[in-house]
Amino acid sequence: MSANGALDMDKVNTFAFKVVGDITSVMMGTLSVIADRLGLYNVLAEGGPATSEEFAARANINERYAREWLSAMACHGYAAFDNGTKQFRLTPEQAFVLADPDSPLYLGSFGAMAATQWKNVDMLTEAFKHGGGVPQSEFGEEF
Repeated sequence: MSANGALDMDKVNTFAFKVVGDITSVMMGTLSVIADRLGLYNVLAEGGPATSEEFAARANINERYAREWLSAMACHGYAAFDNGTKQFRLTPEQAFVLADPDSPLYLGSFGAMAATQWKNVDMLTEAFKHGGGVPQSEFGEEF
């Protein structure tokens, strides 16, 4: 299959897991946009540790979606989880980056830019083929 000789399966596996990580990052972008729009990072940071039920009540969202969101955040390292208490929380460091808009390292709203890029993927594809770019006005206020 390789034009340059035999495959190094260790390198193949390493690369495949990198791609899986990148795919997961895209999915995290979607969940981060939802978090930003609903203020979920702030709810978790300000309310302190919470089970998914407690968090859902605080955030005024459906518990099933709260549980899935919290679990994804914990699996990806965006939140901490205590298996003993079944509570999720933001560490001070996570809150500094995700929930404090006055932080010089605030990135809680950064995911919104990805949503706009996906919205414009057809125009961006055409720009790659023919040049000309995509007008800034197509990216909206979130970008």
